[in-house]
Amino acid sequence: MVAKYCAMYVVLWAAIACGIVSAGLNAVAMKRDKDRRFRWSRVLGMTVGLVWVLFVVGELVDVGVGSRLYMSVTVFDHALRTAFVDAVTRGGVPPANPLYWPGHAAPMRYYYFWYVVTAAAARLAGATARQAMIASVAWAGFGLATVIALYCRHFLPQAADADKPHLYKRWRWGRIALAIALLGVTGLDILPAIAKALLRMPADADLDWWAYDQVGSWMDSVLWVPHHIAGLLCCLVGFLLVWTSKGERGWRR
Repeated sequence: MVAKYCAMYVVLWAAIACGIVSAGLNAVAMKRDKDRRFRWSRVLGMTVGLVWVLFVVGELVDVGVGSRLYMSVTVFDHALRTAFVDAVTRGGVPPANPLYWPGHAAPMRYYYFWYVVTAAAARLAGATARQAMIASVAWAGFGLATVIALYCRHFLPQAADADKPHLYKRWRWGRIALAIALLGVTGLDILPAIAKALLRMPADADLDWWAYDQVGSWMDSVLWVPHHIAGLLCCLVGFLLVWTSKGERGWRR
C-alpha cells in the first residue's frame, strides 16, 4: 500500500527504521536479561540457522560443471517469481507485467505482496532479483520456525512444577525443537519413489510429483512457494496478536 500510493523509497526508509527499532529492542532485552551466562542453546540455534541457509543456497543455486549448467528443479517456479521481483525493483508498484507486452507496459494482475518485500530487500542490499528470491526462501523458513515457537509458548500447557524453572525451560525448548523438527516429515511419498527406483522407472524431480493432485510437504512449500508461507505467517501473527490482546488493558491492548 505504501509503495503504491507513495513511492518505493518510502518502503526502503520504513524498512531501515524498523530494523533500527528492532535492533534497539533486542539490545534492551539483552540488557535486562538476568541470565547472562553462556548458553549452548544459543550456539545451537545459530548453527541450525546457518545450516538452513547453506541448505537453501545449495538447493536453489545453479551449478556449473565444465561446459554444463545444472539448474535447480525449482527454476520451474522461481524463474517466474524472479521476473516479478525484478519488475517491482525496476518499475515500482504496481509493477508492469514482465511476461506480457501488447505494444506497451501492462499492469500486473497477479498478487505481488511478497515480491514487493523481496524487491525492497534487493534494493537495500544491492542484490539481484534472483539472489533476493533465494534469500526470501531462507527468511520464510526462519519465520515459520519463529511462529511455531511463539505458538508453542502461548498455546501449549505450562509446566505443572513451578518450583523448578530450569526444568521448565529445558522442557519448553525441547518441545519447540520437536515441533520444528516435525516440519521435515514428508509422509508416505517416499514409497512411490522407492517403487520407481526398484522398477527402474524414471524418477520424479520432486517426491511430491508422483501424484497429479500433490500435497506438498512443508519443506517443499518453503523451497518452491515462500510467498505462500509468508501469507500464512501474516495470518498466524495477526491471529496471535488478537488472541494475546484479550489479556491486556488500556493502551497496551
